[in-house]
Amino acid sequence: MRALRVRLIAAVLILAAMAAMVALIVPLLDNTWSRTGLWRADTLATSINRALSQCYALEGEYPPDLSYLVENYGIVLDEELFFYRYQYNGGNLRPEVWVVER
Repeated sequence: MRALRVRLIAAVLILAAMAAMVALIVPLLDNTWSRTGLWRADTLATSINRALSQCYALEGEYPPDLSYLVENYGIVLDEELFFYRYQYNGGNLRPEVWVVER
């Protein structure tokens, strides 16, 4: 009977330790995932700005919308994960671009 009690206590302690480890790891992973999303949004904004510069250098004016960059400069937009704002200020003024994780 005493051996069964010791095994039961050991099992409970192991489960409690595992639960504590999960409780510590989950917030760390959540923070890592959110930083990855911010990094991806920054990378997308950089890609869009590079395509804007290339478009202006080759064509002499900025495109009126993001769809022009998608069609002609190979930009890939993931509208399920990110919200894009493109403010066109005229052909000779650089547009403002924001990429935000949804």
